[in-house]
Amino acid sequence: MKGIKFIAALILLIAISPLSSWAAGTPAGTNISNSATVTYTVDTTDYSITSLPANITVSELININLLWQDSGPVRVSSGDSGQALTFLAANSGNGSETYDLSANSALGTADFNPLLSGIYFDSNGNGTYDAGTDIQYVAGVNEPTLSPDAAITLFLVNDIPPSLNDGDSGDSELTITSQTGSGPVGTIIANGGDGGLIDAVIGASGGRATTRGSYIVSTLDVVINKSAVVTDLSGGSTAMTGSTISYTLSVSVTGTGTVTGLVINDLIPANTSYKANTLRLNGSALSDAADSDAGDVGISAANTVTVTLGNVTGGSAAQDITFDVTIN
Repeated sequence: MKGIKFIAALILLIAISPLSSWAAGTPAGTNISNSATVTYTVDTTDYSITSLPANITVSELININLLWQDSGPVRVSSGDSGQALTFLAANSGNGSETYDLSANSALGTADFNPLLSGIYFDSNGNGTYDAGTDIQYVAGVNEPTLSPDAAITLFLVNDIPPSLNDGDSGDSELTITSQTGSGPVGTIIANGGDGGLIDAVIGASGGRATTRGSYIVSTLDVVINKSAVVTDLSGGSTAMTGSTISYTLSVSVTGTGTVTGLVINDLIPANTSYKANTLRLNGSALSDAADSDAGDVGISAANTVTVTLGNVTGGSAAQDITFDVTIN
């Protein structure tokens, strides 16, 4: 039988778009190997031939996400020091990366420029800036290295200038840049991947991310005033057995922002008894029971008037709570 030669050719097309859909994906340096097999018959004899493998090494994708974590502008007061903005940096590439950090608080984009103190790592992992515990970033000394899909919490800490007005805002931004490189999407960095043995490719972030956080000056405060009026059995104002004491609590919130979970508790005074069904909020009756309205008496706390106001915005109208007791 004449010899039969088989030649297998494999053409591999690699698409780099859209890079923005990539997450960590296949780890950098992974070898993708594939061989083709052909089977055939000559006369009554079956043959099978396998090609040499085509080997492709996965390049490293350089991608970083940076997110501001605070739910809104961080409330501060004039002259405050050590006020932190919280950020989360995540390596969304497929190889380990070391990053440079930088910050800019002189943006001139708001009412005031915060005074940059430094960038800090969340050393104890509690998500809250702890002065004296969290370690400060020092360029050239402790750049963070993140494995694929790993994330790190960073604090951008500023001091607040004095003599600001309520409602004034200030911006500060954090930048994280891959030490391997940054630039246009799809840029190939020869031998820039893990271990210097594979190429690196710049992903959708450009190998660099910048995110801004903000502060707002707020003198947000809760003020409560309580007054009492005595009415005796003859219609006078003598405090004696059987007299009624009518209490009024006026609760107001001043400043910029919103207080949450505002609850008023008022213990019924000794030597008095609460007069049933006298509890009111802004003139509207509240039941003494624990139900769908905002108040109760003796349910949430023993021998106590409780009224839940919830979220109250600074500068909104005062909330007036009234109830009566009888002197024993």
